[in-house]
Amino acid sequence: MKKATGLGLFVALALVGTACGKSSSELNKPETLPQQEVQAAVVDDNKQEAEPKSQEPQSKPADKNASTGNASDPSTSNKSSAATAASGGSSSSTGGGGNAPSSGSTPASAGNSTTPGSANQGDTSGPSTQAGSATPAGQFELSVTEYFGSNGIFKQGVSYSAEQSLLDTMRDHLEIETAYGGGYVNSINGTKSGYTDKSFFTRKKRDWFYYVNGSIGKVGADAIKPKSGDAVWWDYHDWSGDGSSTPHVVASYPHPFTTGYDGAQPGTTIFYSGDHASDAARLATALRGLGAGNVSTTAYADDKVAHPSTNAIVLGTWGELGEQAAVQTLFGAPTRTGLYAKFGGDHVQALTYQGKSTDRNGQSAILASGSNGGGGTTPTWLVIGATEAGLDQAIDIMITSPDKLHGKIGVVINGTDALAVPVAQ
Repeated sequence: MKKATGLGLFVALALVGTACGKSSSELNKPETLPQQEVQAAVVDDNKQEAEPKSQEPQSKPADKNASTGNASDPSTSNKSSAATAASGGSSSSTGGGGNAPSSGSTPASAGNSTTPGSANQGDTSGPSTQAGSATPAGQFELSVTEYFGSNGIFKQGVSYSAEQSLLDTMRDHLEIETAYGGGYVNSINGTKSGYTDKSFFTRKKRDWFYYVNGSIGKVGADAIKPKSGDAVWWDYHDWSGDGSSTPHVVASYPHPFTTGYDGAQPGTTIFYSGDHASDAARLATALRGLGAGNVSTTAYADDKVAHPSTNAIVLGTWGELGEQAAVQTLFGAPTRTGLYAKFGGDHVQALTYQGKSTDRNGQSAILASGSNGGGGTTPTWLVIGATEAGLDQAIDIMITSPDKLHGKIGVVINGTDALAVPVAQ
């Protein structure tokens, strides 16, 4: 019994000694690790390796120079350009921002403007030979100037085919760049819009305007086809005045009295003041001789001048006409009506496009506007003298020197000189 007890005590002491030799971590360590499932990666034998980014094609492409010619060869490139020009083709380019002028969009009353198709679309093309490949349908006069007619660029009778628009015919003779879908002329012979594609800090309200037979164009140049005998005038000028507008001009005289915009021939009524019936009759005879039909004369009537049914010419002296309501309406806002002249005493003062005074004076004026200053199809001309002698000078120029009116929005008469108004600055 004692041996068994001693043996048990020995075993117990041995177990305690063994335990005391182990660390606490070893004591807490489980005897076996829990079984951990590990998913071995599955290799897809069908998956292809990624191709190198700069991988060369397996077969070398055919040498382009062998069949098409070397694109970098200047002689080949120039021949291609020449062929494009000879066929009337044009090269297109994309413009910048593209805000067309006028009230933030297009030039006020600018017939050149069209509804923008894409503000960034542009087109540049030089003279072509389109007309040479078709039978001419007629001829019209094409004039191009800058700064209210003060700088001449081009003036010539040009032939056109029945298929050609005004823009097509212009490209036969001038370097043209367009914008806003192609109908808006943005540049002629390198003189570009100061507004389109310019930043807020650099843009200026200067653009191309065109007139047909003395009236502002009402559609884009790609949408109108001039008729034989028409007179088309393009002028590049400032439109930054307070609503600066030129709905009608004297630039194409004897148009619109012979033929107006889009072939209009409503006839002409000369409204004379005071005892100027004989002066009106003299001018009427001259107009008939220049080709105008249905010309009549009658004493001035304010309501008829305000709402004419025909082309109208108001003829007389400022002393007789200055107090008439219809005349006052026309001269009350020159930058809106296009009458850039101011009567005072025995002289007429030429104004700038902003309606500001200048030191240029005359004794009479020949000016054009619309009824009540608007841009209708029946223009109203004013042939008014500050004095009787001045009125005679104006009538004489219309009868004997019509060329002095050409390429001008309006004129102030000083003796035998016709000063262009508005005055370019």
